[in-house]
Amino acid sequence: MMSKEPSNGSTGTLNSDVAYLCSLHAVRERCTAMLDLARAGKTVAMDVDASKLPNVVDFVVQLIRRDYKNPTDVPPHSRWRHFEMDGIDRIAELRKDWAAQGVDNVEQARRVLDLFIVSVLLDAGAGNEWKFVESGSGKTYRRSEGLAIASLELFKAGVFSSNSETPTQVDAVGLSKLTVDALRSGMQITGTNPLVGLDGRCSLLVKLGQVLADSVTFTGAKYARPGNLIGMCAPDPPKPTDNAVDIDDLWAVVQQLKPIWPSRITLHGTPLGDVWRSRTMQAQATSEASALVPLHKLSQWLTYSLMEPLESILGWTVLRKTHLTGLAEYRNGGLFLDFGVLKLRDEALDRGMRQAREQAGKGADEVEMVPLFYPHDDAIVEWRALTVALLDEVGKGVRGALGMSADALELAKVLEGGTWKAGREIAAKKRPVTRGPPMNLISDGTVF
Repeated sequence: MMSKEPSNGSTGTLNSDVAYLCSLHAVRERCTAMLDLARAGKTVAMDVDASKLPNVVDFVVQLIRRDYKNPTDVPPHSRWRHFEMDGIDRIAELRKDWAAQGVDNVEQARRVLDLFIVSVLLDAGAGNEWKFVESGSGKTYRRSEGLAIASLELFKAGVFSSNSETPTQVDAVGLSKLTVDALRSGMQITGTNPLVGLDGRCSLLVKLGQVLADSVTFTGAKYARPGNLIGMCAPDPPKPTDNAVDIDDLWAVVQQLKPIWPSRITLHGTPLGDVWRSRTMQAQATSEASALVPLHKLSQWLTYSLMEPLESILGWTVLRKTHLTGLAEYRNGGLFLDFGVLKLRDEALDRGMRQAREQAGKGADEVEMVPLFYPHDDAIVEWRALTVALLDEVGKGVRGALGMSADALELAKVLEGGTWKAGREIAAKKRPVTRGPPMNLISDGTVF
C-alpha cells in the first residue's frame, strides 16, 4: 500500500513515509507501479514491449539447463560466487586456514561477514577498462569478479584491520585510516588501468568505519566490526530460536548502515540512500513521498550476500527471503534492453548518446558507444525500477518452464542461474569489444 500523504504534519506520519521508503515492501510496490505505468505508455524515458519477455525467459532457462545438471543445483546469488572463479573456493581456503589456527565457526562467520560487507561496498560498476591480476595465480579478472578478488587481497593484507595479530578482520579503526592512495595501490589502479568511482568507494568504506564506531550494534568486546551484526540477529551465544532469523530483522540491521550512503535525497530531514525522484511517478503523486522510487540495490546485494554465510557457516535459516527483490543493476537491466523488452524513447536516446560523446571527448571511437546518463536521470531511474519489476515476472516464467515452486527456485537462484549471467552473455555477443551494458551511467562508485 502506498504511503499516506501527511494530513496534519504529524511526526508519526512523517516518520512512516521514511520507514516505508526504506522498506523492502516499498521497492517491489513502487517498481511494480512503474511497470504498470510503462505498459500504459505513461513513462517519460522508456517503453516496455512485453511481447518480448518470453524470449528472456527462454534464454535464462537455456542457461540453467546448460550449466546445471538439475535446476535445484543453482546456488543463490551472493558475493560468495565471485570468490569461486575458475573453480577455486577462496572462502573455503580462508576458513581452512582459520580452522587450523583454532578459530571457531562463529568467529569464522564474523570474518566472512567482515569481508563480504567491504567487498559489496566496493562492488559498483568498475568500467570497461579496469582489471586486476590475482597474486599467486597470476589470473586476470575484471568487473565484479575482479573487485571481489581485489577486496580479498586487501582483506588478507590487513588493510581494513587495526589488529596486527588478526589482519583478516575489518574494524572501525582500520577503516578510519584507509586512504584513496592505499585503495588505489591495492586495487592496481594506474593511468592505464583506471577504475570508475575510486573516491566514492573509499568514502563509503571510511563512512562505514564511522558508523561502526558510533553504533552499539557493531561494537564488540574489543573491536567495532561489521561481523558483529551476528549479535543483533540472535542472542549470545549467536543461535536464534529454531536456528531461524527473519529477513526483515536482517534488513533492519543492514539499514543501520544507511548513513554511509551519499545523501542524494532527504525526506523530512532524513537521508534516504538509493531513492530517486521520478517525473513519471510525480505525475501520479499525492505527496512528496509518493513521487519517489526506492531501489536500495547495494543494501539488497549486501543482504543477499550476508544470508549465505549465516546459513552455510552458522547453520541458520533465513525466513521470508521472498521479501527481497531483484537487483536494479546493469547486468539484469542490460538483459531487458538487449532483448528489446525495454527501449529508450528517441529524446532520451539522443540525450544519452550526446552525453556519451561529450564524456568520451572529441575524436573518440564510437564503436560500441552506448547512451550515458547521470544516476538521477529519468532514463536510469525508470531502467532500474522496470528491471526490478520485470525480474519478478521472469522468475515466474522460469519456474513455470522448469516446473518448480518459488521455494525450490527462489529469486536469488533465478538471478544467479540466471538473469545476471544472461545479461553478461548477451552483452558479450552484442558488444564483443567492451562486453559492457547497452546503457551506462556517470558513476561515483556508489550506485551500481
